[in-house]
Amino acid sequence: MWPLRSEPTAVPGPPPGELGLAAARVVASQTFSRSPRLRAFLSYVAERVLANCAHEINEYSLGVQVFGKPVDFKPQEDNIVRVTARQLRAKLDEYYRGEGASEPWRIEIPKGTYVPDLRQNQARSPSSSNSRNALVWLLLGLAVSGWGAAWFGWSRARIRQEPLYLFSPLFDSRRLPVLHIAEDPLLPYSWQHLPHFPSLDEFLRGLYRNPLNYQGARSSYYGILATNTLFARGTLDLFARLQRNALAHGVELRAVSWRDAVPAQFARSHVLLTGGLGSNPWVSAFQKNMAFEHRIDPPNNRRYFVNRRPEPGEPAEFVSGGPSSAFYTRVALGPNPYGAGLVVLAGGTSRESTEGGWRFAMSERGMADVRARCPDPDRGFEAILETSALGGTPMTWTLKALRCAPRP
Repeated sequence: MWPLRSEPTAVPGPPPGELGLAAARVVASQTFSRSPRLRAFLSYVAERVLANCAHEINEYSLGVQVFGKPVDFKPQEDNIVRVTARQLRAKLDEYYRGEGASEPWRIEIPKGTYVPDLRQNQARSPSSSNSRNALVWLLLGLAVSGWGAAWFGWSRARIRQEPLYLFSPLFDSRRLPVLHIAEDPLLPYSWQHLPHFPSLDEFLRGLYRNPLNYQGARSSYYGILATNTLFARGTLDLFARLQRNALAHGVELRAVSWRDAVPAQFARSHVLLTGGLGSNPWVSAFQKNMAFEHRIDPPNNRRYFVNRRPEPGEPAEFVSGGPSSAFYTRVALGPNPYGAGLVVLAGGTSRESTEGGWRFAMSERGMADVRARCPDPDRGFEAILETSALGGTPMTWTLKALRCAPRP
């Protein structure tokens, strides 16, 4: 009789979350202590897998997100990702032959892909399977709490930072995330022929999308508004500049359309609103206690700022258009009325004036103009600018009114 053959025992897969723990141990190891680039690479790909976003891992995303390459990065012309992947594979092999020899699982990055995989560590010592060294667990605890720091730390050294000037308080040491609520350049088409400007509540309930809700709205209604979100090119430029600084400072930056903003987010973030009232209805919720109030009168085609407390020589209103063809915009920084952070408003009576406003805020001249009257603008200020544009591009601005936060 033939001897009975036992069926092979199935090898259980790694427990959930083991990739994160394994990556944390590698990042905290002595083997990788002098390899910030490799730690950054491994931290990023492991984080993407744990977030169920392995499909986002490719040569381009690694070049931009990990190595700080510009958005026009061309992998076929720059092999930094491929070279670093080869170095990482060799370093992982060194780790698992040395420090990581007792690990039950090993991280591998198969050739032809950048997605990490966990496999049984065949080099594991049998005598080490029953216990862990206390020092290893200490390193693990430190690594788990901040394993992304290696990535961000290395990125800060690589990513080109730009001066933020008047926007710098958004990226302060409190490490609050920054929520950028962006304007919709097509939104004015939904209300410009209405008998009155809709309230924030009406916008949030979506009434502006239905041409039957308001007399005359049918002629200005565009079906694209109901199902699409658009961002102005200037807004994307601003976000790209802010994102570089967010990565360099280790601050989370998120951009959403005004439609996708959730009020619960306001209490947990610094808030940046771009666009005037006509393209970003959330402005009305944040300007209630400000010195200048943006208003719109559709029947008379008036877009203007009310000067609630005019100082000597200042007008009661800053009205766009007219003989001078001037456009006005507001740039303001102050405490967030809905949370512990700050709020920044940069928006005006036209798309060009809005872009001119944030360019003013992120310029050396803008900082100098405000500091001349507000020595400590980080504490808060409100400015009204008169802007001009040429061919849709903001060209000049003149500071027309300024309010400084009161001294404590």
